[in-house]
Amino acid sequence: MKSQAFESSGEWGTFVAYVSHRNRFTPSQKSQEFLGKILTSAKSREKTLPKGEIFLRAKIGQEGHLTEPLPYSKDHMVAPPPTEAAGGRANPKGISYLYLSNMATTAISEVRPFLQQHVTVATFKLERDIKVIDASNDSFDIGLYIKEGKGEASSMDIENIIWNRINVAFSSPVMLGDKSIDYIPTQYLAEFFKNNSYDGIIYASSLHKGGFNMVLFYPTSAIPIGAQVYFVRKVEYRGEPIGDPLEYPYSS
Repeated sequence: MKSQAFESSGEWGTFVAYVSHRNRFTPSQKSQEFLGKILTSAKSREKTLPKGEIFLRAKIGQEGHLTEPLPYSKDHMVAPPPTEAAGGRANPKGISYLYLSNMATTAISEVRPFLQQHVTVATFKLERDIKVIDASNDSFDIGLYIKEGKGEASSMDIENIIWNRINVAFSSPVMLGDKSIDYIPTQYLAEFFKNNSYDGIIYASSLHKGGFNMVLFYPTSAIPIGAQVYFVRKVEYRGEPIGDPLEYPYSS
């Protein structure tokens, strides 16, 4: 693949549109060049996680009676078999990946329980050293967009904008009304990283500030070693007004 510096943050949107609506199995020359830039820039985001490192995974519910809840069994907490794997943000339907979080609060937030629900949180341990791409630090910076708009952005600025968009794309929670086509760009990237010898990708949690999530392309890279039931005592949403208010006309 041809590899060079990014020229515009619009390259991400062009790639998304192409694989979503035109051709996703045989990429165009332009898409191949973009992927080459992604692979090159991924090197600075490469991280090795050591065998034994701990991550967590949550699932709403528990075994046993509500007054004496027991955590779900190990088989209930691992990644589903391929025949039962629904399409997700990183995995296509029929291909099973393992989604993990770095903190219990992050894991619980990602499954979005209601108030007073029970959630089983399983602890997973890495079975081997793994090589991942960490995009979680590629946060939004309005200054970079302003610089690009003025024609003053460097290739590194544009690279950071594109990786922020990748981080956001993976971080966006799966919603009930989502269409499977919405996941194609991130599924494509995940498989691209997998085929280039990466074991997973880390991205920021959009539901728990300061937390991050990780998807493992090889689910047996981490094994469950225990679990705990949590009771959800508080669910908090905060909003602030943006833009100008709209007044509706009415007659008394």
